[in-house]
Amino acid sequence: IIKLINSGCTLGAVNFPNVDLPSKPNTHRVLNIHRNVPGVLRDINNILSQYNIVGQVLSTTEHVGYMIAEVESEDPEVSADVYSTLSGLPSNIRTRILY
Repeated sequence: IIKLINSGCTLGAVNFPNVDLPSKPNTHRVLNIHRNVPGVLRDINNILSQYNIVGQVLSTTEHVGYMIAEVESEDPEVSADVYSTLSGLPSNIRTRILY
């Protein structure tokens, strides 16, 4: 559970998509849980395409998707912008910025 809290890693989870992504320096880590519906990855990537993404991983179950992305930026406002935009998607269940 410590890896989930500190890095968003869900490896070993029973009822949740298994995802892990190594940390990169000078990035904002974005976690997004969403409904697994057609077009959701397109919508997420349209938002993230405005930034330099240095790492991204996605896994899904039948109904739920879980994505971790590393957004490269020294601008602290990037986290707030990405959070508010992803949170506004109709498919969004929960978005969290770790750092």
